[in-house]
Amino acid sequence: MNGKGVLEIKTISGYNADKWSGGIPPYYIAQIQLYMLVLGYHYGQFAFLKDGRHMDVFTVEANQNIQETILVEAEKFYNSVQEAREIIDTDFRTLNNNEAYRLVSHLEPNVEDEYKVDLDQFLSEKHKAMVDRVSVDSNDEMERLTKDYIQYRDEEKLAKSNKQLTQQLIKQMMLHRGAQEIDFGHKGKIIWGKTFNVRYKDIDKTNF
Repeated sequence: MNGKGVLEIKTISGYNADKWSGGIPPYYIAQIQLYMLVLGYHYGQFAFLKDGRHMDVFTVEANQNIQETILVEAEKFYNSVQEAREIIDTDFRTLNNNEAYRLVSHLEPNVEDEYKVDLDQFLSEKHKAMVDRVSVDSNDEMERLTKDYIQYRDEEKLAKSNKQLTQQLIKQMMLHRGAQEIDFGHKGKIIWGKTFNVRYKDIDKTNF
């Protein structure tokens, strides 16, 4: 790429490398698109160092749709902050932290939003800031969510074990055939270089 661009440098451990197996994580894409939007550049590059030894570089071009979405979401966030300030400022002297939080909690990001922020960290910080935590009785909704959480947690453990076993089987087959790449044509490919990268979409199934 010619001209000026944005460079973002990341270091990752082998333990966290899985989140790069399908390409650059979406939140990093949004981050570098924001940089390009602000600076007026047309491309950016990610240089990431894995375990202090393996370096890879990805190039990302400016995407108008993503950048327009960033502008829309940024305006919504700004308006929510302004509304929260107005609510809290009205009765600031008579509110404690928990009461103030309850008044503006409806302005929190929606868990199901496609372009959500790191909500888990946001909620954890809010919980740490609470000074008068209490014990409350359960209800039907809380019990349902708890059962769902237990189910997903157990399924995640099984899926992680199966994923590791399947990856080992694929690598064994690639070793036996002396391959560093498996080509599935228009469906995708597996590349085993510095990282194990699987890109595959079952086109036949998605048509039904």
